[in-house]
Amino acid sequence: MSPVAAITQIQFPPGICESSDHSVGGFSSELKRLVRNIENHLSLPVSRGRANRLVERLVEIRIGTATENWDGYNAIPIPDGVFLNSELFIRALPSPIRTPDLVPEASGDLGFEWRDSRGYVFVVSVSSSDVITYAGVLSGGRKVHGEERFVEGIPESVLQILFAHFSQKIP
Repeated sequence: MSPVAAITQIQFPPGICESSDHSVGGFSSELKRLVRNIENHLSLPVSRGRANRLVERLVEIRIGTATENWDGYNAIPIPDGVFLNSELFIRALPSPIRTPDLVPEASGDLGFEWRDSRGYVFVVSVSSSDVITYAGVLSGGRKVHGEERFVEGIPESVLQILFAHFSQKIP
């Protein structure tokens, strides 16, 4: 359901949509303003609460991966730069995107993994450099993979996949 359709089903308390202009056009303008505010909110980065929970998980992973062979299979310790870039990635995630699982990788990177009930899976690997890699299996078994620079926010190609397959739906 689109944000506009969801708004039309909301039962507003008396007076919330009243403006000094009681015409249909005045109400329409107020409704458009409310929809714009909701759309703006949905485009904001992840909420502080969710971001803080993911950062707490980063700390747990950092402690658990601080030594050689942390996985029992000769994994290298995950460098500090990976955790710094991972926190930037977390804080750049738009609110509608589902919460990923954080997966330490034996290569020294950190994976952000999304899965869903349809069998779709998508992983973004964050390194200590300004490059992220991604791979996934999406609708129709379509496989995607690539490398993008991560310097001024999450790359558009990654966001398109996340919004298309791993965003929370408005009830």
